[in-house]
Amino acid sequence: DCPLPVVFFGGARGGGKTYGFLGDFLCHAFTYGQNARGIFFRKTIDELEEVQRIATILFAPTGAHFLTQKRTWFFKNGATLKLRFLERDAHADKYQGHSYTWIGFDELTNWASPKALDKLRACLRSGEAPIPKSLRLSGNPGGVGHNWVKLRYVDPAPPFTPILDPELETWRVFIPSTLDDNPQLLKNDPDYWKRVVAS
Repeated sequence: DCPLPVVFFGGARGGGKTYGFLGDFLCHAFTYGQNARGIFFRKTIDELEEVQRIATILFAPTGAHFLTQKRTWFFKNGATLKLRFLERDAHADKYQGHSYTWIGFDELTNWASPKALDKLRACLRSGEAPIPKSLRLSGNPGGVGHNWVKLRYVDPAPPFTPILDPELETWRVFIPSTLDDNPQLLKNDPDYWKRVVAS
C-alpha cells in the first residue's frame, strides 16, 4: 500500500518479499491496465525459476498468461511484466530506450554495486499516460552488495520514515521484512526460523 515511488523492502529470509513484489505489480496492473509495463530482475536465470513459480500462483488465477520465449506475463487488460536476469552491470545497457512504469530488483544485495540499478532507473518513465512510477527493491542482510545497499537505503532514516533522495529528488522509504510478514510460512513450517538462525 505504500504510495512512495521508491521502496526498499529488506530483512529476514522468508519474509515474503518476492510475493510482496509480485502482489505490488498485480495491483499496479489492475489499476493502470495497458499502461502498466513492468520488469522484474534477479541476478541469475536460475533465481528466476522460483520467481516464475510464485508468479504462476498469483497471476494465473487472474487470467494472465506467460509466454516462455519472451519470459513475459501478459494480462487480460494489456498490462505486461517481464522477468529478466542481470548477471553483469553491462547487461543493463540492453535496456537503453525502454520505458517501464514499474521496476523491481529482487535480492538487491546480490549485486556488488549500484551501477546496473542506477542505469535502469532512467527507464522508469511513461510517455503514454500520467501514471505513478514505482521502483521496488528487496534484499537480505549479507551478500556482495550488503554495504552499499545498507548505506543507501537503510542507514539514512529509521524504518517507515520517508526521505527525499538528494540526487533523484524523489521520495523513498525502508520497510523492514520479518518472518511475521509471512504467517503462511510460519503456519506450514513453524521451525523455519531455526534453520535461518543456524545458517
